[in-house]
Amino acid sequence: MLPSLYDTWVTRPRLVDPNGGLDLLSGEDLNDPVVSVLNANLLDKIKRQALLPSGKPSQTHPPYSYVAKYLHVFMTVSNLRGIPFTVEFGNSTYGMQTHADRAHYTIGDLGSRASAENGWIDRDSSESLSVVDLLGAGPSVPPEWDRYGTCALASSAFPIGLAPRHLAAPIDGYLQRSYPVTGGAYAISPSFPPDETAEFAALNVDGGLINNNPFDYAQFTLMGDASAEKTDGAEADRAVIMVAPFPEPPAFLPKGQPIAELLPVVRALFPALINQARFKVGELVPALDPADHSRFLIAPHRKLDGKEERYTIACGLLGGFAGFLDEKFRAHDFQLGRRNCQAFLRSTFGVPDSNPIVAGISGQQQFRIAPNMATGQPEKYPIIPLLGDAVGGPAAILAAHEPG
Repeated sequence: MLPSLYDTWVTRPRLVDPNGGLDLLSGEDLNDPVVSVLNANLLDKIKRQALLPSGKPSQTHPPYSYVAKYLHVFMTVSNLRGIPFTVEFGNSTYGMQTHADRAHYTIGDLGSRASAENGWIDRDSSESLSVVDLLGAGPSVPPEWDRYGTCALASSAFPIGLAPRHLAAPIDGYLQRSYPVTGGAYAISPSFPPDETAEFAALNVDGGLINNNPFDYAQFTLMGDASAEKTDGAEADRAVIMVAPFPEPPAFLPKGQPIAELLPVVRALFPALINQARFKVGELVPALDPADHSRFLIAPHRKLDGKEERYTIACGLLGGFAGFLDEKFRAHDFQLGRRNCQAFLRSTFGVPDSNPIVAGISGQQQFRIAPNMATGQPEKYPIIPLLGDAVGGPAAILAAHEPG
């Protein structure tokens, strides 16, 4: 699996192909209406090659024991048409519209672990995909898996830089959708016009434009309608891990900015709308609680000669587009990500030895994290890292948007 991932994320997405092949600066896309600054046809080719099986079905691995039997995958997109709603107030109505859209896939035959089960996820609409169907498809990608790949491209289609993507989904999926708010399992029906009967088609761009940290979908999938009741380290039995490749805060305007002139106000307006759409008080408050062991974050950390670097990853320049400039940047960050994840599992992802999950190995020194990794001070109680099946740790689900 790693060679395929490395080829997809490091080797192939290049600005200029030294062999003259398809790249992000190729000009053949200029024959059609120009939809983006970069030639996104390369991404379509990468998508198809990434989904094609690398070996014969008989050579594939059995279901992985550390992956859920029914793996729920959410991909956020920014729907440029919008989803219309009508709110009724007695004899009057109020129209609203959301552009924060998402796709929900349930992938089977990849793992054998227990799957998430609760009222929220059971009532939510999703499209089922089978890894067996993908591996046995032969030289071509099945249509349903091709749509899955296109949705991934839409989820990362940075506006202007990369091409937007057309997605079409059954209307019933919108009518049977669970929303990540308390009581959201009860469907909120959109007010589609009469000609939208079978499916809803729209142009979509980067989901991070509105929801760059879909922690809420992972939390509700894993924990149900209400927030996790068991958050204390001594009793937490499941956790959400958020992967944040760009943890840097948004730019904070200095005092007196923007000035009261047309162009400065226009320039400040777009970032203000994005930052406000991403601000979620309901997720911020629990994250401030150091005793909450139901949520964790993996983020890059990089120092040079003892000094913290401005950009935590090499691809951080140019709003994340620096990774297209040189393969060495992407190769560096690929290995940095692996190291960060290993360090996280070894020294941060843990619970106190009083937690029933690790009670059987309590007192064994090799499993203990002595200092508090955040404060450097000794813990009030020993912390034991959770290393999946080696310890029998709690179920965890990734809440990641996309790396760019």
